[in-house]
Amino acid sequence: MDLLVDQVRAAGLVVEESCEWSGSYRFRDVAALVAYLTLVPWDAPDDFSVEAYADPLLTLHRDTAGRDITLTMRRFWFRARG
Repeated sequence: MDLLVDQVRAAGLVVEESCEWSGSYRFRDVAALVAYLTLVPWDAPDDFSVEAYADPLLTLHRDTAGRDITLTMRRFWFRARG
């Protein structure tokens, strides 16, 4: 966030507000994670598809073996004016 705010200010804008959040998202299984990534594509790699990521998804499925999958997410927002 600090780097982004510095870059926005260097571009001549005034940052009026900014905020960061970090937390966990929990998925019951790989199918739930895939459903989420399909519905929220901005959280997925640009080239995400089940076919393209089949091997890592199968590995994740085996490694979690019935346990929840927990991912750390970071979000930010800011408001700037010229």
